[in-house]
Amino acid sequence: MRELTDESGAAFAHYAYDAYGRSLATDSRATSLITAAVAARVAEANVLRYAGCCYDEPSGLYYLSQRYYDPQTMCFLSKDPARADGEQSAYQYCGGDPVGKLDPSGEWYAWGHREITRAAAAGIKKRYADIIVQYSTWADEKRSSLMLQRDWYRYHFHHLWTGGDGYDKAVFVELKGDRRRRKASAHFAAACHQWDVRRDKVNAARELGKGIHALQDMHAHGSLGQHGLLKGPSVDNRATVTPYERRKGYAAGWRYWQSVAKSQKYLAGVRKWSW
Repeated sequence: MRELTDESGAAFAHYAYDAYGRSLATDSRATSLITAAVAARVAEANVLRYAGCCYDEPSGLYYLSQRYYDPQTMCFLSKDPARADGEQSAYQYCGGDPVGKLDPSGEWYAWGHREITRAAAAGIKKRYADIIVQYSTWADEKRSSLMLQRDWYRYHFHHLWTGGDGYDKAVFVELKGDRRRRKASAHFAAACHQWDVRRDKVNAARELGKGIHALQDMHAHGSLGQHGLLKGPSVDNRATVTPYERRKGYAAGWRYWQSVAKSQKYLAGVRKWSW
């Protein structure tokens, strides 16, 4: 969250941070619709701050859905509840790279989505492949605005709030009527419209990136609920074997490669487009 705007789009509050979320400045100003006093009060009361995370001003901590993060130490206060995911430390934020990676829930960062998408986009002209890869983490970057629209979870989870299975009982496959499949299909249709009707390659690539994230999260989160105690480790960590994979006798990395296969199939047809 960098700034707040009034109904006319004029900014009345601005927030500045360093790469790890330490506050550098908070400014407010009057607009034609909001007085300076109101702007100052709203700027101070707003809790959505760095990376769309909830900020607790008295403690100086951010809450990332699963645990608290301290920007001063650049670490979380507790271990990764998803059993860590390849980070050097279970307390580390974004694998030590907050500029190049994301950690929207306090459980994992987004390079896995980009890595999988990069492999799936092989054969597409680099300019547009780069856009698809960039937008494969769009749903995480827009977390705060999508949550306000009650739309964020549809990219990540089949179940809302407390629905879904616990980590030990979760299955990591596409579910019947999976909401994430609907999201992926909607964005694919939008990409086709941008390509066929508007002749807009850039926006077509953006739509494909948004949709591919939802497909990948079928195996990242499976039947887990949005606010389950443990969502389980993401597909980033190929070494992790979930209870579901143990029951099925699958080798480490099974979810990762299932996600790769789904992503490749999603982009198979568009490789034929005249990028």
